[in-house]
Amino acid sequence: MSTTTNRLPGQLNVRIAAAAKREDFNDVAEKRFGHIIGSGKTIPWNEMRSYLEGPLAGKSVKRPVAQKLIR
Repeated sequence: MSTTTNRLPGQLNVRIAAAAKREDFNDVAEKRFGHIIGSGKTIPWNEMRSYLEGPLAGKSVKRPVAQKLIR
């Protein structure tokens, strides 16, 4: 018995790959958000930004500590 091969146009392959990446991104985001809700803690953006930019500027920085989520 012979097999049939369906070839998808290149543009469609690109769109399918992009959709898969988006789905993976959304899954990771949902898991992270669930962790934030479960723990009730997060790191304020200004502290995280300083933590990320410090080494780029040649500074030694302490790792930020998660704090209770403020609503």
